[in-house]
Amino acid sequence: MNNLDGVFGLFAKQYDTQKEAEMSLEDYLKACAREPMAYATAAERMLAAIARAFGWSFGTHRTDRPPHLALLALYGALSPDRRR
Repeated sequence: MNNLDGVFGLFAKQYDTQKEAEMSLEDYLKACAREPMAYATAAERMLAAIARAFGWSFGTHRTDRPPHLALLALYGALSPDRRR
């Protein structure tokens, strides 16, 4: 067996163990209530994994307001004029 066969075999084994499982809507909602990352997007899960690797925490917040308002408020709160 060469290295290429080993890589594909390892990938196939890992894929089989991590395949998505179907769940009912009720089970999904219960999972979301227990673990907020259950309904996270792929990008959010990737950022959470990177944060965990560095020992940081990661949280999300969903809102119907545009993001630029939050960024402007954060910029204003952190500006040197406001920190005095």
